[in-house]
Amino acid sequence: MKARYFSISNYVDSSAKLSVIDLSRFLKKVFLLVLIINLIISGQTKAATLVVSNTNSTGAGSFIGQVACDNTWQTGSYSSCSVKCGGGVQARQVQCVDCDGNVVSDAECNDPKPAETQACNTEPCCENSWLTGAFSECSEQCGGGVQTRQVQCVDCDGNVVSDAECNDPK
Repeated sequence: MKARYFSISNYVDSSAKLSVIDLSRFLKKVFLLVLIINLIISGQTKAATLVVSNTNSTGAGSFIGQVACDNTWQTGSYSSCSVKCGGGVQARQVQCVDCDGNVVSDAECNDPKPAETQACNTEPCCENSWLTGAFSECSEQCGGGVQTRQVQCVDCDGNVVSDAECNDPK
């Protein structure tokens, strides 16, 4: 665990002793609030302490804030899926970083490492296909007539789409 130290000294002349207590309380609250906001923004919410040293002879105090943080996992965005259907994989970068954002060994992070991969597009693949209707009656009783039928390209949900969207010949 690494600690960061902040120090703010407040020097007040002796004529302002009455307001030093109020000022001291106010500054403690402001400083603690700033520390907490900084921790939330940086993602380091493990520990925060505020220490107030003894006041000096003028009644002024010195504020010392100590922020302790553990190394954390930094994750990147997942890549696009490796396939459009049938079950693929997405990958991302996962790195252990210290309080200053420097990449360190995975062994230096205490929390379990987040997943580097995840499944995607797990639905079964489906290709558009031809839907054929029944043949009509022959146009002639004998001697070579013609029969016709309706043939349509349909998607996986049964919706009619353009013929160009079917891969097999009509």
